[in-house]
Amino acid sequence: MSAPSAARVSLALAVLLAPLTARANMGKAVIDGEHVGVLAPDNATAVRVDHEALDFVLSPQLATAEVTATYRLTNAGAAPEAADVAFSYVRGDADRVRLGEHATVTLDGAPVQVHSTTDADLLRTQLEAWLKAHPGVDGALPAAAANDAAAVAELAKSVAAAGGRCDGPCRGLVAWYKGDERDPDQTSPDIEDAEVVAAAREALPDAAASLARDWSTLPDAGGARLGFLLFHVDLSPGPEHTLAVRYRQRATVDREERVNPTYRFDYLLSPARRWASFGPIDVAVHVPASARFASPLPFHADGDAFRATLPTLPDGELSFDAMSTDGLWFGMTDSRGYWAILMVAMAAVTALVGGASARFSRGASGFRRVLLPVVTAGPLAAACNVAVLVLLLGAFPPAALGFGYGGLAGGALLVLLSLPLGALAAVYRARRSAD
Repeated sequence: MSAPSAARVSLALAVLLAPLTARANMGKAVIDGEHVGVLAPDNATAVRVDHEALDFVLSPQLATAEVTATYRLTNAGAAPEAADVAFSYVRGDADRVRLGEHATVTLDGAPVQVHSTTDADLLRTQLEAWLKAHPGVDGALPAAAANDAAAVAELAKSVAAAGGRCDGPCRGLVAWYKGDERDPDQTSPDIEDAEVVAAAREALPDAAASLARDWSTLPDAGGARLGFLLFHVDLSPGPEHTLAVRYRQRATVDREERVNPTYRFDYLLSPARRWASFGPIDVAVHVPASARFASPLPFHADGDAFRATLPTLPDGELSFDAMSTDGLWFGMTDSRGYWAILMVAMAAVTALVGGASARFSRGASGFRRVLLPVVTAGPLAAACNVAVLVLLLGAFPPAALGFGYGGLAGGALLVLLSLPLGALAAVYRARRSAD
């Protein structure tokens, strides 16, 4: 086999292996962030939103954004209106801090008191009332918590008779019941909240599902965890009321889609339909110069910002993402280009080392003419390609060869592949020299 042929085989096999090894990932590739919602009234109202200005200022690392949502309101009624208002958000994977802990609200320049709550807070009261109203369920829980098979089956029947729906042994209700018996100091609030929501999804499936559906049209809304900022405003009749909400939003991080992490921000517009009417929305996203911006909505570049005007509420939600361009080679954001560079580099090194190793067989005869290139060229090619792999992994963007250990595993396979191909290239070169 010629040195060029060895290179071609190396490339062909690597092309076949790359998609497989690129997916040999460890860890979580997508870390869900907060999906924050538009301001919405708690009940029917005569108040309309004439305009919303939504301003995102992304941090240099792109992981968070300082957000200001400014609403111009008109009370179309003849009398003052006292409105309970909610600002919803879908909680992320790492949402240890509630949005309300760093959110501020002002009405006509004056601060408004904000109360932060979650879906667990809202469902806990309903769940406790439901349990009291169904003593059969309450009575079956202690034995079911002790893993009594008959009691578990009886619990599922009692829950179904009470309008609930258990998928198997009612794990959510049992975990919530056990949680009440634990020392509060030994259980984190996050675990307690998760247990309440899981139990409510079994005991009150319609209430739990509608709570999410009412606030979001995201595909996974039914299983989403929600948080709410609640506050009260008094609006006199007429226009010119300005309400502003300021908060910090954490992005969803996708470390697998592109070679650099992609940060996505979601803003839930669907709850805005609760107002008497909702006017246009002006959106501005301020992005660092080293970031690439993308959105399905029609944004246009304007200096250091991307802007869009939505004349009416769209059918879906507002979404955009940003990715740093630092470290990109030739502007490539997909891993295939980096795999191609690695494969070409390794194929070239394999061919060069194999050809150069042929000199060890000069003057040899018989089997030594074949054996010497094999035992020298293969290991030398592999050693040189280890150096190539280390150098390129250090120079490439973080996930240039795939998120996790995919790139390392694929590179290791290419190094092993260079053992026989380097030897074949050396044998061919030695024969050509003998001729």
